[in-house]
Amino acid sequence: MLFLINDYTSAEPLLQSVSDLPVKPGNEDIIARASHDLANVYLRSGKVEQAGEALERALEIWKSDAAQFHDQILGAVLIKSQLMAETGDLEQAEAVLSESLPRRIAFSGETSLETAILLTNIGVARMRLGNIEGALGSSERARDVFSAIERLDTPDGLNAMNNLATLYHISGRLEEAEAAYLETLGIRQKLYGPSTALAVLMSNYGKLKLQQEKTAEAALLLSNAVEMADEFSGASSPAALAARFGLIEALANSEQIGEAEAVLTDVSNSFNDAVITSGAYMGLFYVASAQVAAAKGEPSAALASLDAADQIFAEMGAPAARYAAKAQQVRDGLNQDVAGTPL
Repeated sequence: MLFLINDYTSAEPLLQSVSDLPVKPGNEDIIARASHDLANVYLRSGKVEQAGEALERALEIWKSDAAQFHDQILGAVLIKSQLMAETGDLEQAEAVLSESLPRRIAFSGETSLETAILLTNIGVARMRLGNIEGALGSSERARDVFSAIERLDTPDGLNAMNNLATLYHISGRLEEAEAAYLETLGIRQKLYGPSTALAVLMSNYGKLKLQQEKTAEAALLLSNAVEMADEFSGASSPAALAARFGLIEALANSEQIGEAEAVLTDVSNSFNDAVITSGAYMGLFYVASAQVAAAKGEPSAALASLDAADQIFAEMGAPAARYAAKAQQVRDGLNQDVAGTPL
């Protein structure tokens, strides 16, 4: 139950205790499912290596009787894809999901919960690749399946809605994004209460408020998202880091420089994982550093941070396009400030 409501911190020791049990005839699936869910918990908490080990334990058990556990093996591709994405293999992460879709439909049907969840994950994988149109198509299809089976108000259905709102957001369809965020936020708060998933939703909505230049509303949403993500998935989790990056921008924009620096220090202290200290998260850390430096009136330091971010995003290629655009936005703001400074 703790796993299903996204309370990963509390779920981890319970799942670990089951995963560690010796495998005996009759308990194979229970142990494998616990290991699979533990992999998910580790992944959501930013513990990528442990997630891979837990998933391998689950798959080893299930593959010992592939015919009996065909459904479970199909489901495990979701975490397998996420692990590939975390280690930078974004194209293969999308491919393993798309390739499994016909097999999932053949096994579970076109309008099934499992198919809807897979479609949601394909949308996320395509968004990571920068394929926004493909991501929208898959996410809208997922929403339609969840609606057809009357599961749109479930945690999985709400995840699909959050992803769709984010896609509307980054593709510039801001009115549709706000409507989707508000609807999803209202349902999730009412039915499920605080969780990592709610923190992610609040963080995304807070970033829309930043784009609308509603800084006070954004700061409140993002501050609450940070607190909630810390509680349910840990301060070094992707959810907590993403919320902090938004909060730094909100604080810097409102000239709360000391507070913004404190949050930036929190992020730096959370970078204790080799995967997290590379790729998009590190690039976004440099963007946040630039925002703080700009707010302090230190354009040279800000530009140096942006140069570091640009290098990371360039190495990532197309999947980092929206992050690179954010860095460019900060750079443009700096250039305007410098140009407007009296000699």
